[in-house]
Amino acid sequence: MMPQQYTAFGSSVKWLRKRQGLSQTALAALIRVNHGHPTPSYVSRLESGKLDPRLSTVRSIARALGLKVWQLVADLGDNVEFWRGYLNLSGEQKRDVQRHIDWLLRRRS
Repeated sequence: MMPQQYTAFGSSVKWLRKRQGLSQTALAALIRVNHGHPTPSYVSRLESGKLDPRLSTVRSIARALGLKVWQLVADLGDNVEFWRGYLNLSGEQKRDVQRHIDWLLRRRS
């Protein structure tokens, strides 16, 4: 049985990939693993939670999907509606949300 965090990460990658209309083959061509492009089978294993990707791979996947690493690793499982809305915001609106979150975190301290 795979650890839950691998499954959550893989599910997030799959949801984001499909949202952008990319196939596993297309995503594999965009990411780099160990200085090369992985196979669609690698993406499939990643999405099903069978792999624990290195940080460099996570960065590459985020770059390929046009996201920041924190956006990719955030658990989408219980927050799909939030992320769907967030990803449809303009760049300025996303910055407003990020500023608000920063303000809330500082206020809590």
